[in-house]
Amino acid sequence: MGKAELKADLKNLKVVKEEMSMTRMIFSQQFFVIYFMNMLSIISGFFAINNFKQYGQLNGITDESFLAWVGSAAAICNSIRFVWSYATDHFPYKYVYAVLLVMQIVLDFTMPFVSKSPGLFAVWVSLILLCEGGHFTMVPNVLKKIYGDKGTALYGIAFSYTSICSIMIVVL
Repeated sequence: MGKAELKADLKNLKVVKEEMSMTRMIFSQQFFVIYFMNMLSIISGFFAINNFKQYGQLNGITDESFLAWVGSAAAICNSIRFVWSYATDHFPYKYVYAVLLVMQIVLDFTMPFVSKSPGLFAVWVSLILLCEGGHFTMVPNVLKKIYGDKGTALYGIAFSYTSICSIMIVVL
């Protein structure tokens, strides 16, 4: 193996930072795993952003102003995404990401049960968008931890997972 080999402890996501080309970083196992797990888990939030109003209307929540407030509250929850990044500064990434995924899974699978209640519907949509926003703060954070200073440049490429996810939503 060459000098530019990435030596990572995947358990703690700690890296011995050595010079590595951008191409090698993009084709590394760590990058692929982070890229695909975020691409697949962000679908929930993108779907909620695009469809919460229609879903609420289909389930009897027809008050347009209430649905506008739901969207506003969800946007505020999305904007406090920094709590996820803050958490990864103090706890291992895999634990914080696991909490985010468990929240998403529970919220997604229980949405049909709360969709008839306007209050619970608003809370669920807001929490789904809180989780969706977490991806945008946790991915750059973990890339920086793994790849050092080059991690921020790598995030520019990693951000393409959002466009692939958008295409997947249209296809689904």
